[in-house]
Order: sequence, then structure tokens, then C-alpha cells
Amino acid sequence: MKKFSVALQTTLFTVALLLMVFGCGGKKAEDSSANEPAAQAVESQTEVKEVDTSSTAAEKVAEKLVEQAVGSGGEDVDVKIDENDKSFSMTVTDENNKQSTMTVSATDDSSQMNMSGPDGTLTMQSGTGTKVPENFPKDVLLYPGMTIQMVMENTGPAFSVVGTTTDTIDDVAAFYKKTCPEKGWNQTLSAAQAGDASMLTFEKEERTLMVLVALENGVVNINLNTGIN
Repeated sequence: MKKFSVALQTTLFTVALLLMVFGCGGKKAEDSSANEPAAQAVESQTEVKEVDTSSTAAEKVAEKLVEQAVGSGGEDVDVKIDENDKSFSMTVTDENNKQSTMTVSATDDSSQMNMSGPDGTLTMQSGTGTKVPENFPKDVLLYPGMTIQMVMENTGPAFSVVGTTTDTIDDVAAFYKKTCPEKGWNQTLSAAQAGDASMLTFEKEERTLMVLVALENGVVNINLNTGIN
């Protein structure tokens, strides 16, 4: 799955841009037609149809381009882009006839990517509506008031949560130094860099927890990573 994952990563930004373009064109046309006089209604509807037709054609072109790019290594690739649902899906069949798939979907406040293949699965959420999954470990506490920006779950299971806070790096580090031992975690490392970054690592049976806190462009970022050793 490693080879497939690398190939997929090269297409993610393209896919995201395509979804944003598809999501904007038709909506703008509909919004503008709502305020036009009745005498121009027929012309407005024609314009909307032209946009939709163009978007459909763009979808087909995009599908072929992605199929060619990812399938350049000899894999069999099938790509589907759905404008209405703001979704994208791709299936790759390798030379051993094993399939891997990727789907990307978007809502008004978040987006989600799912990848699955012979070696496991990967799910990633991002956006203002992102939430940790129900199976996120209960003994890994989220920093109070942090704004979650991204959550990733990988086979293992392994989790990564990225967010921001208005508190200081020292505040965040102090919170995890106190609460992790209370949850049964043993601290194995504590490192800091002149108020710009802090890294804490913990172990619990066969599991690990890494807390990275860094100041970037005036914002304190928190990255929690936990999984099996």
C-alpha cells in the first residue's frame, strides 16, 4: 500500500481544487438567476445548463488525467468524480490483482479522505467541522479549548490530531505532563527549544503517545500522535 499511498498523495491537491471549482460554478449561476427578471429566466436557465455541461466535461477530462498519472506504473486505474456530491473516488488494481481505493468527499465545513487496500485503511478529516472518532483512545486527552484542524486514523489503530490554541507552549506542555501520568502513561522524554517548541513522549504497555507543540507564525500548534509500538 505504500506505493499506492505515494501516488495518491500527488493527486490530493488537484482533487481538492477540482471539487472547489465544481462546487462554485453551478451555485453561483443559480444564485445570480434568482434575482433576474422573469423575462430573462429562459436565458438564465440556458446559462446554468451550459455551466453544468462544461463541468461534466471537465470531470471526464480530470478523470482521464488522474487515471493516466496514477496508472503510469502499469496499474489499472478507475476514477470517478461526482460534481453534485462534491466527491471523488479512485480504484487501483495492481499487477497482483489486488485493489486499493481512495474516496474524497466535502461538506460546507469539512472534508474527508478514505483510503483502503491490502495493507490496511487510512481516514483523514479536515476543516472546521472536524471531530475525533468515537474510538479515539479515552486515555489521550485533547487540550482544553483547542481548535481541531485535522484528524487522521490509520490501521493499528494509530491516530494523529492536529489543532491550535491561544495558550502558550508552556501551558500545553504542563497540561500533558500532569494529565498523562494520571491516565497511566509513563513519560519517557521531555525536550524544549527556547519557547518555540516542545516535545513530550509517553509509553503505556505496547502503546506510545507523542505530544508536539510548536509556535508557527504566531500560532501555537498541537500535534498528538498515538498508536501501538
